[in-house]
Formats: sequence, C-alpha cells, structure tokens
Amino acid sequence: MIPALTGLRAVAAALVFFGHVMEPHRSQASWLVHYGFTGVDIFFALSGYLFTYQYADALLNGTFSWVTYLRRRLIRIYPITTLVVLVASVSRWEYLTWDNILLHITLLHGWFVEYRLRLNGPMWSLTIEESYYLIAPFLIFLFAIVHQACVRRFGTWRESGARAVVWGTGLVGVWWLSAMLSRGMSTTYQDMLYAVANVWDGDASTFTIFGRISEFVAGMCAALFVRKAMPASRRTGDALVVVAIAAFVGVSRFIEMHGGEMLVGQHKLGMVALKSYAFVGALAMIGLHAGGMFSRILSHPVSQRLGECSFALYIIQFMPIGGSINAGMDLQAWVEGAGVPWPLAAVIGYATMNGIAVLLYMFFENPVRKALRSRFA
Repeated sequence: MIPALTGLRAVAAALVFFGHVMEPHRSQASWLVHYGFTGVDIFFALSGYLFTYQYADALLNGTFSWVTYLRRRLIRIYPITTLVVLVASVSRWEYLTWDNILLHITLLHGWFVEYRLRLNGPMWSLTIEESYYLIAPFLIFLFAIVHQACVRRFGTWRESGARAVVWGTGLVGVWWLSAMLSRGMSTTYQDMLYAVANVWDGDASTFTIFGRISEFVAGMCAALFVRKAMPASRRTGDALVVVAIAAFVGVSRFIEMHGGEMLVGQHKLGMVALKSYAFVGALAMIGLHAGGMFSRILSHPVSQRLGECSFALYIIQFMPIGGSINAGMDLQAWVEGAGVPWPLAAVIGYATMNGIAVLLYMFFENPVRKALRSRFA
C-alpha cells in the first residue's frame, strides 16, 4: 500500500460527503462544492492505479493467482458491505425483501434500474468496482504487454525530454480513446437492454462499468507511466499535485460556465470535461507517489486513519437506519435545526460520521478482515 494514496482516499470520501450534505444549500455554497461527485472518479482511478502497480509484474511473469486475487477483493469489501445491507434492511422493513438483499449483498443491484439506488445510494459504485475487479487482470495484462514492448523499442520517458513528451502524449491518447469508447459502449448497452428487456437505462453512462471504464483506465495509464521510471524528485511530485489541483479548478470552472454538471453535456466538450476528473486525479497520484510536501501531509497518521476508514464513511453516509432514510443528510438537517449555521453543521456531520466510521473500522471491519485473511488469504 502507498501511504499518500491511502490519504487520498480520505480526500475523495470527504468530497463525496460534503457534496451530498451541502446539496440543499447549493445556491449559497461556493461553486467548487458542487463537484463533490468527483470523489467517486478519484476512487475509480485509484483502483486502476493501485491494481496496475500491484499486479502488472505478477501477470507478466505468470505468478498471478486468480484465487488469491478474488479472495482479497472479497475480503476487502464484503465485511462492512454485508453489515450495512443487513442493518439497513432490518431498520427499514420496506427494504426487507429477498431480491433486494440478495442483489445488494452480491453487488449486482447496480445492473437493475429499480434496485440501483433503493437501499443505499453510494453503493451503486460498488457494482462498478465489482465489474472492474473481474476485467482488471485482463486489461492490466494487455496494457502491460504493450507498455513492455514500447519500453523495449523506445526506452522509458526519463531517458530524454522528447521521449517524455511522446510517452505522455501516447498515454493521454489511450485515455482519450477509452473515454470515447465508454460513450459508445454505454449507448450500445442502453440499446441492447431496451431491445431485450424493454428497459431504458438512461443513466448507463453514469451507473455502469461501460460509462466509467475510462476512469479506471486513467489510473492504469498513470501507473504504467511511472512503472520502472518513477519521478525521482520530490519537487516534481509537489509540482504535479499543484498542476492537478489547478486542472481540477479549471475543469470545474469550464463546466460551471457551461451550465454546471447537469447541463454541460450540451457542450461539445462537456462529456470529455466530466470524464477528465479521473485523469486529473491520476496525475495527482503520480505526484503523491513520487513524494513531497503533499505526500507527507497525506501520509500523516491522521490522514492514514481517515483513509483506512474512508470506505466505511462512504457507504454509511447514506445508510437508512431506524426512522432515518439517509443518515448523513438527516444528521445535517437535525444539527441545522438546532440553530447551527449550515457550513458548521456540515463539519459537525463529517466529524460525527467519521467517528462512527473509525469505530466500525477498529472494532468490526479490520478485525473481520484480519480473521478472514488468516483463514483464506
């Protein structure tokens, strides 16, 4: 595990949380707060980056084990996911049906429009993660073979400035191609689903792997770029993070100037702008991995703990429990109702939900994972 990228998970989870709870105050909040959804893009790009960095060599030299790989994936996501599904189902009797529970525990719910957001909103992304888990080894193997052949033919990007430009341009081109293909794949999926099941999935580009594959590819391309040739200077790492932050602000501003995230698709470059968040995040990952001031901040023990608990925070923030349909949003409303200004209420809500996530991680998620790893992995 790369410490700074664990800390980046905390940043991604915070973006999603504040984006959700501040939505009722959208007109009052800074326009940057509107882009909390980009935290999901960062999560997807992180998966692409870490999986490629971790498994590329094993796939190339034939030591990759599907059994070990799948066991680790299941142990990573299922303890807290299963707990959340069961608690939410028991707390809200209308969700306590076999089809609803089965689809959510298997993480297949995202393929069914009527179940996708029924029990726990953020869990739709886990269906996409699960889909990527299954295809990632094939993609990584293919990308790694091509990358290896190119290194043999042209050398690494660090050998000269010209080669760095060529490598960077080539990998940007791969990401761009994946972004264009994802649009076509999601449209094809919509048409086929309608023809076979008479169901129109108007959000296929958002809620299926077909529309999101370019985000994983962005992380994969970044990992390949630094594979065998990581930037040696920590100043370079900080510079890349600064460029990524500036690009994030610039892309967000472009989207805002063209109607916001809901309307920017009407602009010819709108969908590319939306998809570029993962590419911007991948650039930051290279910088954080290389080291520097930002890397040290996100490697701090506090950042590490928040990053370790980010998965729990991500899926409990919208969890229905008892009389609450949405824990995070209802907590925000309750604190505001006590007379607390909404920005401070959001901070209090974030701290409270993080506290719960830390407890879940310390006393349930981590112990169960360790027990499962000792037994199966």
